Amino acid sequence: MRAPFPFLLQTSIALVCVLFIWPLQAQTDSPRQATQAAVRYLAAASHLKVVQESECAHAVETPVDLVAILRELKTQLPPNDMAAIENIFASQDFQIRHTLEPQRLVGTMLQTFLANGMDQKTACRKISAIPEKVLQEQRENWDQARRALIR
Repeated sequence: MRAPFPFLLQTSIALVCVLFIWPLQAQTDSPRQATQAAVRYLAAASHLKVVQESECAHAVETPVDLVAILRELKTQLPPNDMAAIENIFASQDFQIRHTLEPQRLVGTMLQTFLANGMDQKTACRKISAIPEKVLQEQRENWDQARRALIR
């Protein structure tokens, strides 16, 4: 007997929230708020890029270009901060937390949805919705922090 679908959906969404959203929460008391916002923006973009490169690529409404984002950050941040971000982005920890783990999660969620009778188009829309929303929020946070740098 299969597990009830609503339970699986709730569990999957909770897991996505823990992996995608919790690590990205803003830390407003930091003196490096703009740099932290940039890292969170880059992490959110990395998560959506995983979906974009999966079987669910067709469901991603706003494609992500990490090179363009890094180029944008480079024009806005001090060189030392940008060097730190590039080191973080290239680190094995970042790649594991923001590429490998989300890849496994996307695959698991897709298989779970399909096994419970959901069509692939609907499953992929559900899978892409959260990282797209997180990216939008982190982009807005980055824009606010960037504007504060200019002042």
